[in-house]
Amino acid sequence: MVIAAWTMGIGSCWIGEFKEKNVKELLKIPNKWKIVALITFGYPAEYPDPRKKKPMTEIVSFNDFTNKEY
Repeated sequence: MVIAAWTMGIGSCWIGEFKEKNVKELLKIPNKWKIVALITFGYPAEYPDPRKKKPMTEIVSFNDFTNKEY
């Protein structure tokens, strides 16, 4: 859904932290159902440039953590 929305110029935001009880009451969802995530959709007010990615050597360790600042 997120990728399909983006192809139509619609932004989205995945929400994983919420009060399930309140959402169920608001949307009249039966208690037997489990809500695992919410997704909001809307038209972005701006399109910022992508952030610069860190080099892999800064974010990946193989078998040790030497010379890493965590």
